[in-house]
Amino acid sequence: MKNKNIIIILLIALVFISCKGQTSDVEIIDIKEIAGDYKRENTFKLSEELLANKKEKLSSFKLFAAGDIMFHEPQIPAAKTEDGYDFKDSFRYLNFILKDGYAVANFESTIADKNFSGYPMFRTPIEAMDGIKSGGFDLLALANNHSLDGKKEGVFRTREAAISRGFSVTGTHASEDTRPTIVEIAGRPIAFLNYTYGVNGLEAFLGEDEHLVNRIEEEKILEDIAYAKEHAKGIIAVVHWGTEYRLEPDKYQEYWADFMAKNGVDIILGSHPHVIEPAKWLDRGEDQKEDKVYCIYSMGNFLSNQRREYMNGSAHGEDGVIVELEVVPVGDRITAKKVVYHPTWVDRSKNPTKFTIIPVEMGLSGIIPELDEFVISRLKESSARTRAILGGDAINPAFEEEYR
Repeated sequence: MKNKNIIIILLIALVFISCKGQTSDVEIIDIKEIAGDYKRENTFKLSEELLANKKEKLSSFKLFAAGDIMFHEPQIPAAKTEDGYDFKDSFRYLNFILKDGYAVANFESTIADKNFSGYPMFRTPIEAMDGIKSGGFDLLALANNHSLDGKKEGVFRTREAAISRGFSVTGTHASEDTRPTIVEIAGRPIAFLNYTYGVNGLEAFLGEDEHLVNRIEEEKILEDIAYAKEHAKGIIAVVHWGTEYRLEPDKYQEYWADFMAKNGVDIILGSHPHVIEPAKWLDRGEDQKEDKVYCIYSMGNFLSNQRREYMNGSAHGEDGVIVELEVVPVGDRITAKKVVYHPTWVDRSKNPTKFTIIPVEMGLSGIIPELDEFVISRLKESSARTRAILGGDAINPAFEEEYR
């Protein structure tokens, strides 16, 4: 349309000039040449826009995040086999969701080679790593209040077990090199930071090696963010914090979430309270106002034996959520453009005893066959509890117009 308008204007101008009999003083203009220049110029601009959009699409990715993976004492004999342990049944329905993205979770236990136990000192068979991997997870956050349940040796053993099963890990270290973990996702280097509020008073096990487990400390966090800004193009923090069984974030969580957002963290994923807590869009620093930082304060229990019968009748410990983020680049940073919530519920069946993570939408839609009425009713209750806390899917305020 713009090409036609230009040609019409030029034709009218030439006709007017000819009628005035001033052709001897007028430079003859080649209309085809002008139209061609216009077309080439705008085609180039269009190509630039398409290339930019293509690059953004290529470096965009789906991130999936889940909360606390725990192995309480009853879960260990439930996974016993003739020649070891098999935890894969607990994770058998997850690949349907996780297969299309990069998946992270909090591993709240330690790997042991004997004397297995649950709370209060979690010591879990190595086969647990095989189970988690079978569900489709790629990275495990290891800094939490149970990181030292297996003493210093447990820190090393847990890292080694996860890495040997193909996981990237963050939050604990095997040496004095405590730089953040950087992984490449969709061709883009992404830094994963991980910290815990404490280690249940077991710091003495570390001796002089306190650096082996990341704690929530200002100097360490700023050091990691500075390194990540220099070597990565996106920063995601998995943070172990908050008050157990509280359905709202406390002031400690709010303070550190704002601190991280204003200092350069792009996405914040919370764990530890063992119940789901709300999510919020946080402001960045003064020089970065074009989009928001997504923060979910707690993703709840992804796998555990915390049941209503042990929790004073509260069923919130049975609920978890897989947070699906549509992550897009913003210059040298990233942001969550859209968030989709996949509520989960842990089914504990009897005869034989089994613990299974059930994605609620799969259970209620019939994708998972042969669920009895009791399980269906519990899935509905769990979904209602989770939706009451998180609401529906969420969109970054900076992108709302695109979804209207």
